[in-house]
Amino acid sequence: MQETLILNHDFRPLQTISWKKAICLVIKDKAEVLKYSTRTVRTPNTEYKIPIIIRLIKIVRQIYKNTVPITKKNVIIRDNYTCQYCRKKEPGNRITVDHIIPSSRGGKNSWENMVACCMECNIYKNDKLPKEKNMKLIKQPKQPTISEFLMIKLKIDGYDKTINEFLQNIMN
Repeated sequence: MQETLILNHDFRPLQTISWKKAICLVIKDKAEVLKYSTRTVRTPNTEYKIPIIIRLIKIVRQIYKNTVPITKKNVIIRDNYTCQYCRKKEPGNRITVDHIIPSSRGGKNSWENMVACCMECNIYKNDKLPKEKNMKLIKQPKQPTISEFLMIKLKIDGYDKTINEFLQNIMN
């Protein structure tokens, strides 16, 4: 893992950041390390363990952020890198986004009109509606809440096991 999960002071997940930024926050006493990686980084004077999970010392209010921005990357994350027509899971460079109602027919860039799609299905569908090509969606797309989106992203990034281990250690 090259990123570090950052938790708010109240233990709510905020986002993932680079391990370099995480070490800087810890050194500046803005965060505390809750779990370390087995990896270390050396400077001429010091050796640092790379943190996997850190918690901010002061709470960060997130009033400014009420929705997840609609971007190609975020649609793909919401759909877990899985084509919403054929269920094929693709790496990030092989998956694209499809407009259910094509842009050429007035389809908008919205959470409800965009889905992750493999290149083969996207080429096959072209500028048609899914029913015109006898294609069905796995699930009806919707806008995720910030919490839902963050949990999906953490699971994709492999943090769900780390969080569960951490929580079990706290409980015991």
